[in-house]
Amino acid sequence: SGGEPFLRKDLPEIVRAYHERTGFFTASIPTNGYSASRISEMIERICGISPDLHLGVAVSLDGMSDFHDEVRRVPGLWKNAIRTLRTIVELGARFPNLTAGVITVFMRENQAELDELLTYVHDEVRPTFHTLNFIRGKPQDGSLAQDLDVERYLALSRWLDERYGGSEEWAAGGGGV
Repeated sequence: SGGEPFLRKDLPEIVRAYHERTGFFTASIPTNGYSASRISEMIERICGISPDLHLGVAVSLDGMSDFHDEVRRVPGLWKNAIRTLRTIVELGARFPNLTAGVITVFMRENQAELDELLTYVHDEVRPTFHTLNFIRGKPQDGSLAQDLDVERYLALSRWLDERYGGSEEWAAGGGGV
C-alpha cells in the first residue's frame, strides 16, 4: 500500500505471482478512485486469476465533494472516486470474489460532517463495507490528533456496524481506538 496501487501497470501480475507462490486467499487494495475505467480493468484481471482469490477494493473518501477534493488536493477527485466506487459495486455483481468498500479517516476537520458522507455512501452507492479509521500514529503535525471527539467516533462506528453487519469479532472502527 501507499501511493496509488492501481497506477502500477503490473498490479494484476504482482497479485497473481503472490497468490500462486504463497496461496493467500484475500487481497485488499485501497485506492483514491482516480480512474474508474483503469481500476475496473485491473479488477477484472485480478478477479479472473482464481475464484478462490477474494479481492477487496476500498475507495478512500474523506468527506463530501468540496472537503474531499481540498484534503486530497486534487480538484474533481470526489467525482472520480464516486464513479469508481459505483463501478466496483457493479463489478461485484459479476465477480462473487469481489467486495467494494470505503475507507474514511476520522479527523478533527471532518468529524462534525461525517453523518452526511456515511449516509450518502450507504443510501446512494451501497458498497459491501465502510470502514471508519480513527486518525492514529504520530503525524508530523501533532495537532492533527488533538480535539478529536472519541464518543462521536464510537457512535459513527456503531452506526456503520448496524448497517454493514458488524459484530463483536469485526467492527467498522470501534476496535481501532
